[in-house]
Amino acid sequence: MTCGKPNWQLLKEAGQGLTKEGKSQFTRRQLIERVWKSHPGIGENILNPMIQGMTINLKGGAPGGVGKDIFHSVERGMFEMYTGRKRESVPLKSIPVWGGAIPTTLRDEGSEETGARSDPSV
Repeated sequence: MTCGKPNWQLLKEAGQGLTKEGKSQFTRRQLIERVWKSHPGIGENILNPMIQGMTINLKGGAPGGVGKDIFHSVERGMFEMYTGRKRESVPLKSIPVWGGAIPTTLRDEGSEETGARSDPSV
């Protein structure tokens, strides 16, 4: 803790500041560097597990006393402020089927639910 504020609060303020500047998605490095601007003595090894612990959809991390509802991991190493709304899943790929496409996950073998196959000639 520096300047009387806990580290989780410094990280939260860093995320809010980045978002205010139009960076709705930011990296772990950007969060840490934002904290370092005013508190250069805080080690990265202290902040990294705290970021993990403040992220709603990541397991583990150091509990910061604030809970896991501050950040949302968008993809590996990318975060945004958590708003409480669930993000919709984006299909990872589409399989062409007779001129159309069926959104699926990464499995090519076919879907047990729909019977769709990646090769329509099978």
